[in-house]
Amino acid sequence: MTIVIFLQFVVVLAAIWMGARSAGVGLGLWGAVGLVNELPGDDPKAFLVLPTAERYARFFEHFVDGLRARPLTVEIFAAGILQRNELVALLEAEREAWGEEASRLVGGADFARRPELRGPTILLVAGVQYLLVRARHLRIFGGIEVKTDEG
Repeated sequence: MTIVIFLQFVVVLAAIWMGARSAGVGLGLWGAVGLVNELPGDDPKAFLVLPTAERYARFFEHFVDGLRARPLTVEIFAAGILQRNELVALLEAEREAWGEEASRLVGGADFARRPELRGPTILLVAGVQYLLVRARHLRIFGGIEVKTDEG
């Protein structure tokens, strides 16, 4: 048994022990609904009055930083790509609830009025997740340093 599989097993046991809804927050995993409050940054009221495009830009900046600060979450993404496991299944509903809450916070009324924004937004979120998974083993992707803030 490799150390990664062993650690995943330990995390699954912890998640089961704590319960699916509290597991994401308790384990500090990005995507836990309780952590959606990180999206606006230090001043939530100022964030909410920003134009939609600026909220989206800040969302992705905080999204990337939040995931980089949570390597266990990125490992769960990577493991879930190869094979669905108990932890991926436990956190799936939590991740989806987080996405709905983030959509309301970031897109607000504009997102509701313009449902065509959903597809490109999901594609961008998936791209961020993909590049973070790849950045575990790659330094450069498409000529961009994916392990640095500059990239």
